[in-house]
This record gives sequence, structure tokens and C-alpha cells, in this order.
Amino acid sequence: MAAGPIAKQLTFEDGLIGCPDWKRFSLETEAAGPAIHTLRSLDEPDVALYVCDPFTIVPDYEFEVGEPDASALELKDPSDALVLVVLTVRTDPAGVTANLLGPLVINSRTGRGRQLVLATSEYSVRHAVAA
Repeated sequence: MAAGPIAKQLTFEDGLIGCPDWKRFSLETEAAGPAIHTLRSLDEPDVALYVCDPFTIVPDYEFEVGEPDASALELKDPSDALVLVVLTVRTDPAGVTANLLGPLVINSRTGRGRQLVLATSEYSVRHAVAA
């Protein structure tokens, strides 16, 4: 995770895609190992998502944060951006996938987050994590 210290509470004002009521989260770093973290909902106590840095999966992962998203995140310095992707964990570890099409971008300074949709991207919502 490249960004600096992370705000204690993360706020996704628009919620997550498909879950607009999930707005407030805490990030538990290294909750499931050095590369996997837990994004725990403060609004729905039973909801916790595994997330990771997408660059550990696809080193040349790239996308642009448009001006409307950067403004909503109050993101003035790109080094304040923390990028995470949601993992889908299955019984078989070889079946773990990452949603590279819907990255979570967080302003590590303010705790403001937003889930982007990379509509014109070749990335997948089910990118295999295990090689």
C-alpha cells in the first residue's frame, strides 16, 4: 500500500456499487496476511470485504481518475491516492479473483473513497489472483 497513513474511518459517499447504503468503513491492514486487508463496514456489522493492492496482482495496472472523481475525493496530490480492489474468496484458494474493473480509490489523507467503474477497460471483474 503506497499511500501514507490512512484515515481511521473511510467514507464512500455514494456507497459501493450495488450496495449504496454501505458508506462508512474501517480498513484493517494485513488482516489476512501481508497483502490482504479487510474493509469492514461500520454501517452493516456483518459485512467485511477482503481487499488488496491491485499492483501486487497486475504490476502494470493503470487507469485514470477523472476530474469529477478526483474532485469528489478532494484528491490534489496523486501520492495521497490509495488504490484497492475487492477480492472474491472461494473455498479453493486457486479460485480467488479480484475485481480490477471496479477499483476503490481512497484519499488516504481525508478518508474519502469512491468506487470507480472502468467502463472502457479490458480489465475483468473476475481476474484470477493465483497464477
